[in-house]
Amino acid sequence: RVFVLSRVFFLFLLLVFIFFFLHLLRKKCCCLMDRDVQDIREKAESAIVPILQNGSMSDLRSLPGIGVKRAKHIIASRCQRPIESIADLEKIYGFSHKLTKRIVKEYIMTHFV
Repeated sequence: RVFVLSRVFFLFLLLVFIFFFLHLLRKKCCCLMDRDVQDIREKAESAIVPILQNGSMSDLRSLPGIGVKRAKHIIASRCQRPIESIADLEKIYGFSHKLTKRIVKEYIMTHFV
């Protein structure tokens, strides 16, 4: 009877250890994936910002989600204040936080994937 209890207890401890190990492994993988995603996002933003700063109408229109009207708004805004980051797009008429996130996401999908 003691032998059976010790065996059950041993199996229980083994399962707890496996669960804990898998939890740590999953957490580490998620952290690595988050870091990779952040790196890709930063690379995409660093590629988009020069286009926003100096790009012609056709360069701006090559960005996802930007058509003729939005390109004109960007060019007009550049005359008033420089665009230093993607977040500066949100200060321009016709751009929202959701739209800027979509632009970056679609740029990543077309250039990095």
